[in-house]
Amino acid sequence: MMPVTGSGEVVTPAGQSVDAQTIRDLAEAVKAGQCILFLGAGVHHAPPEGFGFEYPEKERPPLGGELAETLAGECGFASVCGDESPTNLQRVALCYERQKSRQDLVNRIRATVDDHTEPSPALRALAEMPFPIIMTTNYDTLFERALGLSPVRKRPVVGVYSRERKVTSDYPGPGDPSAERPFLFKMHGDINVPESIVVRLTASWSETNWCSQSLY
Repeated sequence: MMPVTGSGEVVTPAGQSVDAQTIRDLAEAVKAGQCILFLGAGVHHAPPEGFGFEYPEKERPPLGGELAETLAGECGFASVCGDESPTNLQRVALCYERQKSRQDLVNRIRATVDDHTEPSPALRALAEMPFPIIMTTNYDTLFERALGLSPVRKRPVVGVYSRERKVTSDYPGPGDPSAERPFLFKMHGDINVPESIVVRLTASWSETNWCSQSLY
């Protein structure tokens, strides 16, 4: 339970105060299946100290900056792009692909964010809630696994971003998305569809400027 102030506001783990009625209204909307869940890498963050559950480091994927530093150390990023930050995932991923290969990059990301990781208690709790539609920027399969671990063993319909700039196809069904069979759309790609992953920068492959171009 989150603490409640004397004025009836709920204090979140981040220290923010939210009107208790707003929390109740949101809970009712979620219960009625009227909300879309948006997930980012922060959902894998370690819980605040004393929050009531643990998520060991060995079970959780790294956040973006941590992943970037791992990749940077393996591709000589400091010597190739010495003026750039080793926590800038897009630039580090470009360097990694340039120095090695796209497949090496995808394999390393998979090994780091998906292999040997487990859904957190928080992610499993979200998976049990009746969200008919989930949008995520994460490439990993942790939420799919969390849905499968829920008491009703939910079976999501998964849609994946296409780098070919194609218009997103209609929801593939069957029927409308539901709490039991939600639609999960992976906005930055899926680790199981290597060509879909959006992680690095594009480049004009000049010898002097390839570290500083725009995102896909």
